[in-house]
Amino acid sequence: MTYIEIPRKSLFFALMLLAFSSSADILHFSFEPGENPSEFTGPFGGLSHPDPSINTLPSISTEKALSGTSSLKSYLHIYDSPKPFRSQALLSRTQYPLDFSRGAETESYWVGFAVWIPEWFPRRDPVGKLEDIFFDFHTSPAPGDPWGTCSGAQPFNLKFYQETPTTGYVKLDIQANVDHSTCEIAMPPRNYMVNQRNIGAYRTGEWNSFVINIRFDPVYGFAKVWINGKLGIDYDGPVYHYGVGNPYPIWGNYLDWWERITNDPAIFERTLYYDEIRIATGEESSYDSVAPKLPSGTELSAPINLRISD
Repeated sequence: MTYIEIPRKSLFFALMLLAFSSSADILHFSFEPGENPSEFTGPFGGLSHPDPSINTLPSISTEKALSGTSSLKSYLHIYDSPKPFRSQALLSRTQYPLDFSRGAETESYWVGFAVWIPEWFPRRDPVGKLEDIFFDFHTSPAPGDPWGTCSGAQPFNLKFYQETPTTGYVKLDIQANVDHSTCEIAMPPRNYMVNQRNIGAYRTGEWNSFVINIRFDPVYGFAKVWINGKLGIDYDGPVYHYGVGNPYPIWGNYLDWWERITNDPAIFERTLYYDEIRIATGEESSYDSVAPKLPSGTELSAPINLRISD
């Protein structure tokens, strides 16, 4: 798979890279046009998107904003979107390579972001419960390997799982090829599910806060996820594949089931808004380093004494 940078005239991503101390770095995407241009480290600070031949370009929107005036809009229409199953933006794996597969020495990361889901999505029966991926980490090829069977797996993803017409929860998948020493041996099948569960409810018509603390290692991995301030999972175990390159995060709609329901007029579009994306690492990084600040009364108090020390 080939990745390209978004032209400046097409998408006005803004990035500020803040060094709070020598031991904590934070990337902050707030999607405000023209914000801190001197801090750009590449086209839009390395926030790029998959090859447009397989992706509908996200956009900056003033329809919703957690802070400032803008947010990232991921919109799909089953008939009108160029690629109706995918509208995603990713953090450049080359400009910001994340650490992985070094055992207990592997660096851990904190990731925070806010998502607005405008409304409950129509369900289709008898297919019924449909899963929409809205955030994931992908793998890249090992150094020297081409894009192909050993890349593109999702060691970690979050999905909206609508249980009834007006209720739903977030489903977490963690995958690792724990029984094999190389990806060539492990694939196919590409993915090995090591943890899959409901980690908490989400809300429509308002901002939802997500905070993730994660280490990418097939032996010494771990993952914690908070939804609106509430800890949904505290997992220790494999969180990565053998034989692949560095991971990278992706935000936006990804609907692998979408093209199978083109004859159903009740399900024709998906809209998500993202704001206040942060990624932190280092000894001083923590929940508070990345947690979006939701309007008063919509988020629980921040957890205490839950920072991971490597």
